[in-house]
Amino acid sequence: MGRVGETFILKKMNLNKLSYEGWNKVANSTEVTKDRPYGVFRPDFITSLCLWRTRKGSVVALERFCPFRGEDMAVGKIEDDCLVCPNHGIHWDKNGRLKETYTSHLSDYPWLICHSFKTKEINGCVYVWWTSLNKKEEKGSD
Repeated sequence: MGRVGETFILKKMNLNKLSYEGWNKVANSTEVTKDRPYGVFRPDFITSLCLWRTRKGSVVALERFCPFRGEDMAVGKIEDDCLVCPNHGIHWDKNGRLKETYTSHLSDYPWLICHSFKTKEINGCVYVWWTSLNKKEEKGSD
């Protein structure tokens, strides 16, 4: 395949958000591990990403910066299949839901959600499904 940032399926360019809609290459498979988060910055995405693997080896992609206080979660850790924010210890599950936290008052905020992204691996590369319009993934995109 090509370099990081190469678009797998290019549908159209959203000039307002500077993001390619469809599957976008964001990392090489070897860069994403089970024991530490991997931060991704793409200048053409509206948000930076944080990637890691579950115990079963699936790649997870969440927003890189914690929605509570904006901490860079790429310097956090992985615990019990969750991404742990280094500031308040918020455990984000693979769907971006607050699972637990070291700070008890944060449990009172069920609306606190970290955006998650669909992922897939092809030929040693990790791709993330991106659309600014909440479109569903097109069939036959593999």
